[in-house]
Amino acid sequence: TVNAAKNKDFRLSTTRLTPRALSYIKEAYIDQNRINPREMLKGALKQIQKNAAEILVTFDTFDKFAVTVDNAVKKFAMGDLNNLNDLWDVLREVYTFIDIHYHGSIELNDIEYLAIDGMLSALDPHSNILSPKIFNEFKIGTRGKFGGIGIVIGSKEGGLTVISPIEETPAWRAGIKAGDKIVQIGDESAINMSLTEAVERLRGDVGTEVVITIDRSGRPAPFAITLKRAVIKIDSVQATTMSVNGKSVGYIKIKNFQEDTDKEFSKQLSRLKEAAGFSGLILDMRNNPGGLLNQAVAIADKFLEKGVIVSTIGAGNRFLEQETANAPDTEPRYPMVVLINEGSASASEIVAGTLQSYKRATVIGSQSFGKGSVQTVYDMHDGSALKLTIAEYLTAGKNSIQSVGVIPDIKLIPATVDKTKMDIVENEYESEKSLEGHLAQSAADSKKEPSFKLSYLQPYEEESEDEASRREYSKKLDLSHDPAAQIAAKMIATTPADPQSLLVELSKSNQIEIAKAMGKLGVDWSDCKPDGKPLLEVAFSLQKNGQEASLVLAGDEVELTLSAKNIGTGPFCRLIGISRSKNDAMKNKEFILGRLEPKSVKKWSVPFKVQKGIITQNLPVTIKFQEANGNNPSEFEAIIPVTGFPQPQFAFSFKLGTPLNVKVPKDPFPIGKIVPLIVEIKNIGKGAALNTITIIKNTEDNKGIFIDAGRINIGRLAPGETKTAAFKFHIEPVFSKTAFELELAIIDQDLVSVLSKKIEFNLQSGVASPPIEQWHEGPKITFNRLQFPVTTLQPGFALQGKVTDDKFVKDYFIFVDEDKAAYVPNPKQAQEQNISSTLSLKEGNNIISVVARDNDDMTTRYNFVIEKK
Repeated sequence: TVNAAKNKDFRLSTTRLTPRALSYIKEAYIDQNRINPREMLKGALKQIQKNAAEILVTFDTFDKFAVTVDNAVKKFAMGDLNNLNDLWDVLREVYTFIDIHYHGSIELNDIEYLAIDGMLSALDPHSNILSPKIFNEFKIGTRGKFGGIGIVIGSKEGGLTVISPIEETPAWRAGIKAGDKIVQIGDESAINMSLTEAVERLRGDVGTEVVITIDRSGRPAPFAITLKRAVIKIDSVQATTMSVNGKSVGYIKIKNFQEDTDKEFSKQLSRLKEAAGFSGLILDMRNNPGGLLNQAVAIADKFLEKGVIVSTIGAGNRFLEQETANAPDTEPRYPMVVLINEGSASASEIVAGTLQSYKRATVIGSQSFGKGSVQTVYDMHDGSALKLTIAEYLTAGKNSIQSVGVIPDIKLIPATVDKTKMDIVENEYESEKSLEGHLAQSAADSKKEPSFKLSYLQPYEEESEDEASRREYSKKLDLSHDPAAQIAAKMIATTPADPQSLLVELSKSNQIEIAKAMGKLGVDWSDCKPDGKPLLEVAFSLQKNGQEASLVLAGDEVELTLSAKNIGTGPFCRLIGISRSKNDAMKNKEFILGRLEPKSVKKWSVPFKVQKGIITQNLPVTIKFQEANGNNPSEFEAIIPVTGFPQPQFAFSFKLGTPLNVKVPKDPFPIGKIVPLIVEIKNIGKGAALNTITIIKNTEDNKGIFIDAGRINIGRLAPGETKTAAFKFHIEPVFSKTAFELELAIIDQDLVSVLSKKIEFNLQSGVASPPIEQWHEGPKITFNRLQFPVTTLQPGFALQGKVTDDKFVKDYFIFVDEDKAAYVPNPKQAQEQNISSTLSLKEGNNIISVVARDNDDMTTRYNFVIEKK
């Protein structure tokens, strides 16, 4: 974010963007009954206050609210809000108030984007505003090509690292390798450069040149490579041939639907059909998020002689358009299998659902995402765009996939049997139905359940993010570790024989394999018939280092043990407990109990590591049970007491060293000479910092300031301890300004404690702001008589405390989870400010974040949990 002063001419109150967005909503939104002006206004105001520190909105009654902007407060009346014109009348009043009183760091046009995005969030999860940067990336994604050098990069320890060069691109031809570190792009240092900044600098017009400097392991020094930018084409289609029992099975993966998908698909399909013994096709659309509808229609059309492929239904159930299959050039009816999973969405669901409806392909895998809505993108003429839901897709012209997805004909259930990585039950994934405010299904499909469920043994294989990225961009397909593709190939190779017999045979052999693997872990996974009435008695315990534990500490490695006794009259078969929790470390853990006879007791332990940054709290975990014969025991609730680390707090002091190779500098910043920046870092908090780094990076428009050493690992920093970081930078001859900024950040990577500050240097005098050789720290936050974890029976909690600072406190604000609960400025500019706020709580754990700022805009955050019982 940059200071609002940079856009002095912009005024929210005279904008045309918001009225234009409201006009599009009024004219084109899919369901006019979902347009609730009151909720849209609330959405806009909540999004503004969430992101702009100095703005707070409080709703006094049903139709009245107050807006605080810095020290100014004004009350507003919503009135009846019968339509979107009424909404704009009220919002424009708020805009005018913000125009007058807001002087924060977010630009006013960005505040408008926030407001529009908040309004759209009250409609559905897929309608939103695309800022100019995001809109540009969106257009690149649908084109599938751009001008660049052809590398996949990631950020590791503050440096840009090549994950993989893309084949047949300038970077690949120049010999750039995975693991190469990019230390310079053009005349700019790449140290601590963000991925977004790096991508902006590496992309450019086709034919232009860019120089990158590479630091490669084994080379004595970094070296420069000049690359000419070319059209970088991101393949959406990959293909190969699979051989099964002497037959050739074609395999095509569609990653997404972009402008050239149909053309590339046709080319690859023609090549595959030339193989001797071609017997059918696998179309893999797993993790395909969708894309261009016309490309998806073209793919489906290849396999259908007639019939509706997709209908588009707009507001009021009006048919907007209908795409039908054309008989010419239709592919022969060879066997075809479509692979889908929970990551298949939108256009990929249209292809899968339509081919399934016309029984042209067998769909196997898991239930797809369920995004059946249509968004159109309106150019807003300021570089941004409005993405608005205007219609719904019906596959085969009649079936809605909205919120339900495509149900596969054959459901594949991978089973990983491993003592520490057990995973034989489907995990809970985010789907359309889980998104807040999703549209409901309009036209039901008759298909509710898969025709067949097939479990198979899936060995545990850990894949790093880098490996996944390399695989994603590699032109070579390796299906040797892909059981789903292998099952699909076997199905095609056995056609026209009875596929049902194959599935039954596979199911039996797979269950034997799974049972054998379970047996090696001491679990009886044999099948058994219902007999009597089993009843479960459950106990839950924690172990640390082999000993019983009553609580766990942040960073601990512990075991959760489930003890189960059958106190009924019949056996449990293939009994499993699955943990559900909001904490990622504790959810989807599986407790494998297997066969449990009456009076028998079995235990199962699962390991987990508590995150180091977790806050002190009583963490609820729910155990849900599954059993082969449907004798599912009741859920079991467990509470895990967790104690977090006390929080560190940083302070710093800095000074400039003598420029290297200059004995008596004539001025503080000689051009081209390395200048040391010495930073003293002190922990003034109550807790130790566990894994501290400190960095300096360029701010925007700082071309010509070159960072030579910009990341220092401080490590552990005990309370009261001080350590030194020595940075280096120099001024390039191209730098033409009289002053420059460097952003200093001190970060505990484990506890996510941060202190950051922009330091401004005058090029001629060397004077810095804030001053050199003085200690700088954020404000301190303390509370009155709080004992963690905090519990209450009341719906509200009166929080009392104070903020203190060595200079003066600027303000503080409070969040309860994602909702802003308070903003209190300090107009007297005193060194101390009282905290007094009544917080509204929901049932369960509420994460409270108190944030305080001082006169230098240095920030301190204090997080804790209040449990409402």
